[in-house]
Amino acid sequence: MQRLQAAVFWLGLVYGAVAYGMLGILFLLTPEVINGSGVVFGTAHAASAIRVGYGAPFISLAVISAFGLVRRQHAFLCLLIVAGFSLAVTLARMFAIGFDGATEHNLIELRDEGGSTIFFLLALLCGRKRNRVSYS
Repeated sequence: MQRLQAAVFWLGLVYGAVAYGMLGILFLLTPEVINGSGVVFGTAHAASAIRVGYGAPFISLAVISAFGLVRRQHAFLCLLIVAGFSLAVTLARMFAIGFDGATEHNLIELRDEGGSTIFFLLALLCGRKRNRVSYS
């Protein structure tokens, strides 16, 4: 059981590094991908805002996750930061749905963000007791 807990914990950091890294690079290199969500832009400033507002936070989370993989003594804190961000995004999405109404796109996003949040929280739960789970 301890190996499974350790595997889930480390998989949480790997998932954070890969998923958020890919999202960050996607928004950084191709900001027009945001058009698929219904947001339309036509100026250079809007493209720059997408690169910075969407790309940079995801790249930062990928770096934090990767740092946790490299510096094992900080792994739990790094996963806690990533899980906290994911939880904040999920709660903000739920607030937006409650305030603005549900759309098909919002519900799909809530499913994806909520699933990631649940996985990160599960990974945190698996790694909560450092003395009970070996991280090697």
